Amino acid sequence: MAVNVEKMLDGLSSTLIGAFGDKVIIGVLVRLLDDITPGIAYKAVSNNTPLFINVSNQDWDRWKIKAQKFRIKDFSVDRVVSEITKYRPDLIGIIINTNGGIEWLNDQIVFAKDKLGI
Repeated sequence: MAVNVEKMLDGLSSTLIGAFGDKVIIGVLVRLLDDITPGIAYKAVSNNTPLFINVSNQDWDRWKIKAQKFRIKDFSVDRVVSEITKYRPDLIGIIINTNGGIEWLNDQIVFAKDKLGI
């Protein structure tokens, strides 16, 4: 099931977005992992393949406009690891236990932050 990020973001009230922006952004990131299997995660980490390889520049531009409304407090590797652990323990195990996995995850977060202007 493909995730419609725009639909998710459009459905949120501005109050919710303002107060819980970091939770929203991390939640979207976790949802983007829905179709990722442990095998795909291992290959991505091992080959240093970007997580967001299939996201178009047009999508990033639209999401960036929406993300500017968010109050981001903590979009760190530790926070993302904590959230992925709750929802996708199968993937976080692969990421943590694969050589360079945490660095790979940090690179994905830095990339997303840059694309979203946060």
